[in-house]
Amino acid sequence: MFVYVVTASIVAVLACAGSIGYAMRSPIMGPQSYVSDSTDDTATNGSPSSSDAGQAAPDASSAPARQTAGAQTSEVAPTDAASPDDASVLTDDDAIRSTLLPYYQALPIYDSRISSLATTFNDGYLDQDRTRRVDSLTGVQSLMGQIESSTHDLYKLKVSQDSQYYEDFKLIRRCYIDADNRLRCLAQAWQISLAYDNPAQHANEILAPIIAARQGGDQNISFVDFQDTYAQIDLD
Repeated sequence: MFVYVVTASIVAVLACAGSIGYAMRSPIMGPQSYVSDSTDDTATNGSPSSSDAGQAAPDASSAPARQTAGAQTSEVAPTDAASPDDASVLTDDDAIRSTLLPYYQALPIYDSRISSLATTFNDGYLDQDRTRRVDSLTGVQSLMGQIESSTHDLYKLKVSQDSQYYEDFKLIRRCYIDADNRLRCLAQAWQISLAYDNPAQHANEILAPIIAARQGGDQNISFVDFQDTYAQIDLD
């Protein structure tokens, strides 16, 4: 039983967070622990500095988190760019870049926080101390609220399809959806854990949302998409 619990715990973090980085780009942070999003346990810390992260990240701390049954289901409906004839459409590339930059710079910060929350789950989802588990779920829900608020703000923006940054605009929105989905499976797993006074007896059930988010693979599909999508963004 002890061996199983350790293995299951590692699977939890493998499914949700890790250390990623790209040549020629600012890396996104991940945990420095013995686990990572991939099966390679040699991940290193690629934390950007506070100056890299930027001080102008969108302020979205007050939005409530919302839970859904599907780990990979987004609550934000994608929309196409508005007509260029719409007076509210952003058409100036400098203005568009300035508007998108804080959202882009916030992504590594959010990614690091998701990694930290995944590590917290890894360490505590079988903890008999209910207060600590409640606090951990609250942390996940709080970050979900911030990310969802920023996502909704992004979907309110109207960017001209003729802008050189239009594709980047869509990629940034996609990263926010991925980040939200990565948190959803953690929130669902914590909720299952909190249904039991002795969660150690229900490890399989608790980890079900984490495993489902992998959709048969070795990694959380939203984490993989986040990696791939972030690497394509170029606001230079």
